[in-house]
Amino acid sequence: SSYQYLAPESELYQGQGHELIFATLQEAKASGHKLAFVCGSSLTDMAAVLRDPRWSQIAPSVVSHIVVMGGAVIDNEGDVRMDSEAANNIIDQTSAGFVYDSLIHDQRFWFIVVTRHAVTQCHLPRGALDSSFHPVSRCLAGNAKPTLQQLWERCHRTEVERLIAHDSLAM
Repeated sequence: SSYQYLAPESELYQGQGHELIFATLQEAKASGHKLAFVCGSSLTDMAAVLRDPRWSQIAPSVVSHIVVMGGAVIDNEGDVRMDSEAANNIIDQTSAGFVYDSLIHDQRFWFIVVTRHAVTQCHLPRGALDSSFHPVSRCLAGNAKPTLQQLWERCHRTEVERLIAHDSLAM
């Protein structure tokens, strides 16, 4: 049978995205819940949220973790800094830099940076999601085999083949 991945328009939040974030923070605070933010792309919106005065008023009592898919490097002084070459950081470097600089030393939150290179440590049998009915699992299960094949082929390109294909995957 077919599963809808996207909710019907009638079920979507009608306000602006940032207002949804702060409404969710207020609701979590009122009900005594903790939240984790997971940012899987550009950090433009997260930077705007951090700049909003409501963040400092509400988030410290509600948000426990902020996870970004990006990259970090250790500079010459031994400090952790944003990796300006990481794919999601390149999109909006000003916002990404602001997010990293704001959160790296902020002791109120766990700031976790996940890189695409970490995925090699996530061992999951290829068929692990095959019997799930969740729409995201169904999508992943359907895409796993061709995606793994493409990754395999990409990883086994020679340096010359990568240059010709403009492939930035590290050797």
